[in-house]
Amino acid sequence: MQYLFVTGRNPELALAEALSLFEKMDIDVTLSASKTNAFIFNTRKGIDTKKILTLLGGTIAIGKILCTGDLSEIENFIETEEVYFGQKNNFLYSCLDFADEGGLNTVLDALKQKFRAEKTKARFKSIRGTILMQTGDVVEGTPSKISATDITYFLFKDKNYSLGFIEAFSDSKEMEARDMGKPVRREHLAISPRLSKILVNLSQTKQGQTLLDPFCGIGVILQEAIAQGINVVGVDINSTATDGAKKNIEWTKNKYRAKATFKILVADSRKVSLQNIDGIATEPSLGTLLKKNPHKKVAIQMQERFENLMIQVLNNLKNSLTPQAKIAFTAPYINTGKSRLGCNIQKICNATGLQVHTLKSKTPKFPVCDFRPNQIVGRDIFVLKKNKRN
Repeated sequence: MQYLFVTGRNPELALAEALSLFEKMDIDVTLSASKTNAFIFNTRKGIDTKKILTLLGGTIAIGKILCTGDLSEIENFIETEEVYFGQKNNFLYSCLDFADEGGLNTVLDALKQKFRAEKTKARFKSIRGTILMQTGDVVEGTPSKISATDITYFLFKDKNYSLGFIEAFSDSKEMEARDMGKPVRREHLAISPRLSKILVNLSQTKQGQTLLDPFCGIGVILQEAIAQGINVVGVDINSTATDGAKKNIEWTKNKYRAKATFKILVADSRKVSLQNIDGIATEPSLGTLLKKNPHKKVAIQMQERFENLMIQVLNNLKNSLTPQAKIAFTAPYINTGKSRLGCNIQKICNATGLQVHTLKSKTPKFPVCDFRPNQIVGRDIFVLKKNKRN
């Protein structure tokens, strides 16, 4: 079976997250085609698109492909097969266009004739809203606008055309309510729920296992993990932050009826003693807030402080990890004006005996960067694991 994944502003990160989640869930998929903000996956068995989408932070919609072929085959399918699965006779439909070489008008004409022949009161509505991608491209369709009709079709062009419809939409309002509704917020310091989901999935920690955030702050990453039924441990040196983490996690447990356990510790992750940790997902401090691009020497100093901190923390925690544990973390990606400077991951690996994790698909490779065009300090996102030779 074939499925279309429509991503948010960072397709490479969304792809890495989706592939990590599939690996964690033992779902065998292959990537068969891609566009600016869309991927097609082939699977041997069907997937629960609604369940998968609730777990993902970087994907905004998932669709199922109905048929593949040239335009005449697509037209024939529309004419002879069922393409509307709702109950209403009066409905709105839209269509996402991933066919760069055209074909959309042909498909829309075929759908119009189909619905007219079936004597339904179907009306077409164009997709509204745009997303500025990390690449600088602008694409049509925000989550709320994609889901604004009774059925959203899509046309994708690779070697052949593929026609399908969107089965699951990201609930941006629910995500916003989850962020704004929690008891304790730190707007300038806390990571977003979407990126938190991504890091949890990159860690590949499973339901019933234990995830550690050694820089937990007010617990945003831990909230996303515990909502999935993952037991969590949070460590932070700031007792005010850990008090907030406890309140936020209790709120999440009650709201989502999560049965997972949690433990929050006021401690220094360079010294804390833990055991049986199945994964780490964290955002350490990315450095001081900057109002302008720093000189390269300043950026290098910031990175060295980050690298030295991570080396100390990972050396302390690595013996607490189970053999298959993954360590997903963000690192500063600093805009010096002429270029961006990332941390020296090889230095960290050499000093800790860890290695960069490689997905089964071999691509994308870590780090995956995440930043906005005018953002001074963006993120490099890494996933490490134990080196089997050690």
